[in-house]
Amino acid sequence: MLAQDGVRQGIAYVDESHDDESFCHCCTTGLSKACSFVPCCWPALPFGCLPVYENEEQVLMVFGKFYDTLRKPGMHFVNPMGRTSINVSVKRQNMDIGGTANPIKVADREGNPVIVSGVVSYRVINSKAAALDVENHRDYVMTQAQTTLKQVVSRYPYESTDGSASLKTESYEIGIELCSSLQEKATVAGVLIESFDLADLSYAPEIAQVMLVRQQAKALVDARQVIVDGACGIVTQAIERLHDEGHELEAGEKSKLMINLLTVMVGEQAAAPVIDVGVGA
Repeated sequence: MLAQDGVRQGIAYVDESHDDESFCHCCTTGLSKACSFVPCCWPALPFGCLPVYENEEQVLMVFGKFYDTLRKPGMHFVNPMGRTSINVSVKRQNMDIGGTANPIKVADREGNPVIVSGVVSYRVINSKAAALDVENHRDYVMTQAQTTLKQVVSRYPYESTDGSASLKTESYEIGIELCSSLQEKATVAGVLIESFDLADLSYAPEIAQVMLVRQQAKALVDARQVIVDGACGIVTQAIERLHDEGHELEAGEKSKLMINLLTVMVGEQAAAPVIDVGVGA
C-alpha cells in the first residue's frame, strides 16, 4: 500500500505535507514581529530572502525553536529576526559499507571469518527528523548499516551443502532482510532505506587458501562422480546392444569388456592399448 507521496506506509514516517505552503513568513514569532517595527532592525529585513532549490528543503528555527520546513523550490521570505535555517538534501544517495578502504570482517554462522561489504541506497523523507533528531543523519545511517550488516551476515553460513540458505545463494533474500533491519533503526533519522545489497563476499585471507583447497577437492569429487555415472551408463548400453544384435558374451568376457571400457573413460590419461601380434610365439 502506498501513501499519497509514493512512500510505502509502515516503512518510515513522512513529515506532513505542506500543499498550502506560503512563500512569505513575515511574522514567525511575536518577538520577531515586534523587532520588525524597530527602525534599527529594518536594514536586516532584506536578508530574509531564502532560496530553496530542487530536491532540497530548509528546516527553519526561530530563536532556537522549530518553526517550519520549506519544501517548495523558489525564493521564500522569512523574517530574519532570530531565524536559523538548516539545508537538507532529499536526493537519493548511495553509501558504501565496508569495501577495500574499510573492510568488515564477520564470523558467519559456522564461525568462518568472511569479508563483506554492501551498498545502501536511501533518501531523506523527513527533513525535520534528519536535521534535529540526530547529529548527522548520514553518519548515523552508516554506523547503523555496519552494525546491521554484521548482525545479518552472522546468521548465515558462507555456503551450504544441504541446500539451506547461505550467503552465496540467497543474496536477494538477505538484501531484503538487511533493508528491513536497517529501516527499523534509521526511521528515527527520517530516512527511507530503499535497498541494501551485498557488494563483495569472500573468505578472510587467513583461511582463504584452506577454503580454496576444500572447494577444489569438492569440485574434483563432483566431476569424478559425473564421469563415473556417465561411464557406467555407456558400458551398460554397450553390453545391452551387443546382446540385442546377437552377440552373446560369457561372464568373463563381460567383466573384461567392462573393465576395459571403464579404464578408457574414467582414467585421467589416454589409454595406450597393447596388442599381441603373436611374434616370437
